[in-house]
Amino acid sequence: MILPNITMMTQVLLGYLIKIISIAFRIFDTHMGGWEVKQEKENFVAQKFWESVVKQYSNGRYNKQELCQPKWDGPILYFNKINFACYFRAII
Repeated sequence: MILPNITMMTQVLLGYLIKIISIAFRIFDTHMGGWEVKQEKENFVAQKFWESVVKQYSNGRYNKQELCQPKWDGPILYFNKINFACYFRAII
């Protein structure tokens, strides 16, 4: 049995990961205001992934809350998307 080239597989997976992050950023860019990104309590991979994405997108300006309620049981990341260009024009 021939094993696939691990380096090539890593590059392919990294390419997909970059595309997924880019898509998430584009979605965040299209909607102003407050965001909530919820992850299931048991899905630690999703928690690490989304916290990394939100941290990068918001330059570290986000809040994390762990909920344990019937409506939602797991972490939620909160951040705001502001159109800074419009904000600065309104100030000037």
